[in-house]
Amino acid sequence: MAPVTALSGRLRELLDDLEAAGLIRSLEGAEEYRFRHALTREAAYASLTRHRRRQLHLAIGLFLEAHPEASGAEAVDLLAYHFTNAGEPDLACRYALLAADRALSSFSNSEALAFLQQALEVVGPDGSPALRFQLLEALGDVYVLLRKGNRALDRFSAALDAWQAIPAGDQWQGLRLHRKIIHVSVEMKWALEEGTFQALRAAGQASRRALEAASRNLLPEGPTPETVRVQTVLSTAAWRMDRSPDWEAAFRHAQTAVRDGRLLDSPEVLSPALGALAAVTLARGELQESLATALDRLEVTRREGFSDLRERLDSLRGAGAALMYVGNYEEAIVLLLEAEKIAVRIQAVDQQFNVLSLLTQCWFRLDRWDSLLARDADWEELELRFPQEQTGPICFPLALRAVVHARRGEAARAKSLADRSMQIMVSTWGQTNWLRNAHY
Repeated sequence: MAPVTALSGRLRELLDDLEAAGLIRSLEGAEEYRFRHALTREAAYASLTRHRRRQLHLAIGLFLEAHPEASGAEAVDLLAYHFTNAGEPDLACRYALLAADRALSSFSNSEALAFLQQALEVVGPDGSPALRFQLLEALGDVYVLLRKGNRALDRFSAALDAWQAIPAGDQWQGLRLHRKIIHVSVEMKWALEEGTFQALRAAGQASRRALEAASRNLLPEGPTPETVRVQTVLSTAAWRMDRSPDWEAAFRHAQTAVRDGRLLDSPEVLSPALGALAAVTLARGELQESLATALDRLEVTRREGFSDLRERLDSLRGAGAALMYVGNYEEAIVLLLEAEKIAVRIQAVDQQFNVLSLLTQCWFRLDRWDSLLARDADWEELELRFPQEQTGPICFPLALRAVVHARRGEAARAKSLADRSMQIMVSTWGQTNWLRNAHY
């Protein structure tokens, strides 16, 4: 039960009667009461009509809203719970978004999903387009964190439909959704099987066309965080979405993003832009340029006050990869092990996979077979617990492990790993449509 303040005489009598009957108990040092057993609480709740439940949830929600000190640190959670159960769309949406943000700050992704989905049910399919837009976009963001690309695309597409139904909707909100759809299609390119990816790719291409056309007409006089993010995603799309990469466009968009990001003096905006520039120069084979940019990005995320752990993690992984590609394996391992700790802490499964894959390559090239094979159990746990959509295709590290086992004379183990690697490659890219670096 919620805390009770300024108890009236009649209310005090009723609470005393319930306590005497053994149904509730008072908490020492506070005017607060709890049911003695969860079943008692459930029975009392079930005895109320649906209309009465909503009335009580609304009354409690309004009380807590007016007296935030009564619910402490969990205020937004309780407000989201009560206003959702009260069937109040506006209030349910407002506090569900706040509660989801609080959950995400502690990396409780599933909890954030629950708040948002319950509020969306209250709004309903025919409810306010503005509320649906906010909740659907937030749900898509959470699914991106969970690496569930198809569900993220579904929510972003539905959010785009809701946005289009908003009278005089903000054009930048639509561009932001197109940017996120492109991001999903690019990031999931090598994580989904070929057939499943086609729908994602088509949506990404449509959003790319819309973003390129609209951004030319809507760009403001000076840079904004969103224009930098648009340039960043267009850079990645230019070389990762097409079979024939447009390197010039990719480099131009990345340079523009970095230039504008520096003008804004926002480390959180600048870091992804530097990541895009480092990625495109690496893909073009400009290893030293890529390394310099990756280390610049790492320095940005190490600045005092930088709080985005996901971005810091990605900068560590990117710098580790850049060091690996120029042969500085020992330095790469130090950064990658630091990145791995963060990835585990924030439950970033895809980054756990990426970092462990890079570590495996470093150990392989240093002939540290024992270090490489000591992580076999970690690979097997990732493969067992998570689908490829969340980890990415695991074929490359499987192949490296197969080589090590073969060189140690463990032919059966090597063949098993090699066969699984081939199976994943064929199911992901088909019989012939492999990446140029996939013929290992």
